[in-house]
Amino acid sequence: MKRITQNLVIIYFVAFISLPLGLMAVGYEAPAVENKDISDFPSFDSDRILDTTFYADFAVALRERMPARPQGIAAKARVDLAFGDSPNPQVAIGSDGWLYLAETVEVECISEDDARLVADRIRFIQEAYERAQRRLLFVVAPDKAAVYPQYLGKLAENTCIAANVVRWEEAFAELEPDVVLLWDDMAEASADSQIYHQKDTHWNARGAAVAGEAVVENLRPGVWGSGERDFSGVSSFDADLTVLMGLPTRISAPVVSIERPGVVSTVQAGRLDIPAAPIVRASATASPESPLVPGKTAVLHDSFGGAFVETVLQDFEALTAIGSFDLGYETVLSEVRGADALVVMTVERELLARLTGANWTRFLLPLIDATELINPGELLSGAQGSVRLNEVSLLETGGGRPMIFPQVTVVDDRRQFLAVTGVANEATVIDAFWTNDGSFSRDRSVGIRFPAGASYTVLLDLSDASAGSAVRVDLGSNMVVEAVRILDF
Repeated sequence: MKRITQNLVIIYFVAFISLPLGLMAVGYEAPAVENKDISDFPSFDSDRILDTTFYADFAVALRERMPARPQGIAAKARVDLAFGDSPNPQVAIGSDGWLYLAETVEVECISEDDARLVADRIRFIQEAYERAQRRLLFVVAPDKAAVYPQYLGKLAENTCIAANVVRWEEAFAELEPDVVLLWDDMAEASADSQIYHQKDTHWNARGAAVAGEAVVENLRPGVWGSGERDFSGVSSFDADLTVLMGLPTRISAPVVSIERPGVVSTVQAGRLDIPAAPIVRASATASPESPLVPGKTAVLHDSFGGAFVETVLQDFEALTAIGSFDLGYETVLSEVRGADALVVMTVERELLARLTGANWTRFLLPLIDATELINPGELLSGAQGSVRLNEVSLLETGGGRPMIFPQVTVVDDRRQFLAVTGVANEATVIDAFWTNDGSFSRDRSVGIRFPAGASYTVLLDLSDASAGSAVRVDLGSNMVVEAVRILDF
């Protein structure tokens, strides 16, 4: 009997391991659940026999391909819901069937200092654009919890949602109309029709149209009112919050159709490879009775921006919309550089992170002429490869990372920045240190992430380095630096 039990265990184990692999061999594809793609099996070679991460990654890929796994996840989710619990901590359960992204509900109150810092940085960026005779528009897309707090139920207790809206409105009061705040417009529109999805994170086409009207009328009054938008069309998709719970649910949503007499438009949609991001290019010609936003307009957006773009495709003479804020990549920067107006549309919950981290400077990159960054200058030898530098000297190499010491001066009270362009073979961090006493320390420094794989530019803020400070820049140890420049804005 004991041997029979052992054989049954062995048979079960072999079947457990082999069944997913066998199903894959005959073309079975496990469906993606929990709002993520199925993990790939890790590559194997002899060097990885003792690598524990290989076996951990293999186990994850195998587990995600188990037959009936989606059904098991769904069954567990239904049990959780029956007891009033969320199957996924990323999803918050509201009342009357409404779902919310948990991070938009469980929010901390934004401090006055943080709100002021964000406002000050936006003001600085916009002033730099004005000096370049260009326009920069920041658009804040409200989170669903701020527009539909009445369905939060018990979730509304001890939350800072309403207080944060007031804090942002106070901080941005002096920046309007160059900062478009949509809370009031959304609240008014939500009284007439549903403008956010009940079980999805995002606004629907009607909500996107509220944002579209605010942006278009800001850039050129009279354009939006010269056309008609109809929302009688319907589409369906799996709501993202239900997918996160393991209970994918199809929902219906309105689709916008636009009618503008005398407007002829062309639209080209595609994707950038690096970074992986959707891109839409649209152009239009129009008769006098249907005006357009003139010149070239570029839009950088997150997941809220796709629906927004669909509502404005016939309103711009030339429009380029990219689902990424990563202006460091030349693939993105080349699409934005030279635009007469740049629209940055970010969801409310990401506003603080986008403008308080070291990478807030990326919004200045479109103002830099390409020749300022790619002039190779003098070719010098670095510790880990060739380093092309202009107007700086490679003085020493330490710890496998080339170090340079550019000269920093203050010009007409303008803030100074260090621009570094290059290609890294692996992700790294570029650090800048400054000192007046000859010693460098982390508390007088700024670091910025530098990704691998493609030409990239970072802009480090040196405004805390006073006139006469010595500056040391630690470059990545495994990269080719194409240019380093001190720039002022």
